[in-house]
Amino acid sequence: MKKETIIAIVLGVTFGVVVSLFMVSRTKDRQLQNTKTLTKETKITPIVPLNSVQGQAITITQPMNGVIVSSKSVVIKGKAAKDSLIVIQSPVQDIIIKNDKEEFSATMSLAIGENVIHISVYPKDQQGKGQEKELRVYYLDEQ
Repeated sequence: MKKETIIAIVLGVTFGVVVSLFMVSRTKDRQLQNTKTLTKETKITPIVPLNSVQGQAITITQPMNGVIVSSKSVVIKGKAAKDSLIVIQSPVQDIIIKNDKEEFSATMSLAIGENVIHISVYPKDQQGKGQEKELRVYYLDEQ
């Protein structure tokens, strides 16, 4: 090949590469201008309504935690929010109470030795939090 032919081929390829790079960059700029951004500068903060009415805390009035009894059952008394669901669980028995008043009472059977009793209160309204208490009652037979 002649020297002039090689120079013409090199100049043609170089010109083609330069034109193609220019076209790619221009197309990319146009595409970025026409695309919609996924996020906007404005920020939306959610508004969480605060429940001003706090539920009544569960209180157990009878029996005291860690009490030793000599009977096969114990009466659990306490106070909880009105119209709540009370679940009392022990290894021997489970009791579910619909609390119509603020005060509740339930008779729970006991096993010999330590009885761990879980008392859970679930309020009627969905925004209230459930509350839990743990009570330990020891049943010792006097024989």
